[in-house]
Formats: sequence, structure tokens, C-alpha cells
Amino acid sequence: RGDAAFRRGEAAAAARLWTRAAAAGRDDRRLAVACLANTARAQLDLSRATDALRAAAEALALDPDHARARYFRARALLALGRRADADEAIAWLVAREPGNPRVLELEAEAARVPEAAPAEVDVPRADGDAARAKAAAPAAAPTDPTVRARAAARPAFA
Repeated sequence: RGDAAFRRGEAAAAARLWTRAAAAGRDDRRLAVACLANTARAQLDLSRATDALRAAAEALALDPDHARARYFRARALLALGRRADADEAIAWLVAREPGNPRVLELEAEAARVPEAAPAEVDVPRADGDAARAKAAAPAAAPTDPTVRARAAARPAFA
């Protein structure tokens, strides 16, 4: 039923159905992993990268070698601005599926995403004036709606 909802463009309903199916199907590990990977995909389509990352992590806890879950994890990490973590996940995918066009597309896309920029903070100078300086701090998730929409609109991993 989650597949049908997703095909109708009802990503939120699909995510709920797949999440329920994964919970109900914990005895069938393959089913649970597939449902959780699908949930991650739906969450990305809804621009809910944190929820997508959580679903992918649950899937990978059950099957660390599940390529679709790793793919959606990488996409979620990119959407959250965690480029270094995404690069690691993508490297695993490239090593496992070197000819997969979606993996290669994701790798090229990640290369276009800038590394996390340090945050700006006020640093008082000796003369008492505040100077703008760069300080190493984690970057926030992208806030530009265009960037977020582009991340959500990427083709799904096959």
C-alpha cells in the first residue's frame, strides 16, 4: 500500500505506511529494511532530511550492506549540509556499485556542494573593537528553498 500511495504522489501517506509495515515486519528483516529505505526516500521527497536520515539509519542497523538505504542516507546527509559524511557514504556506494548511473550522479552532485563553511563570530580585538573573524563551527542545514527543493527532487535510487 505504501508503494501505491507513493506512486499517487502521496509521500507522507507512503512514509507512514512503510514505517508501519517495517515495524510489523521486524521478523522479516528484508521486508523491514526495504520498507525503511522506502520511508527514507519518501521523507526526502517531503524535504524531511532528518527523518530520512533516521529511517536510513534504522535500515542500515538491520542490514549494513543495503545499497538503497546507504544511497538515501547519503542524500539526506547532503541535504543536511553534512558533506564529509555524505562523501563517505558515496565512496562506499561507488566502491559497491561503480557503474550505477544514480550513484555516479550523486557523486557528481556532491562534488558541486561546497564543504561546510565556518560560521562567522565576533572576536574582540585588543583595541576593543569587534572584528569579524571566521571560526570553525558546524554549518547549519541549507536554508535556501531552491537548494532544498533541488535535493528533494533528485531521482530515486534504483
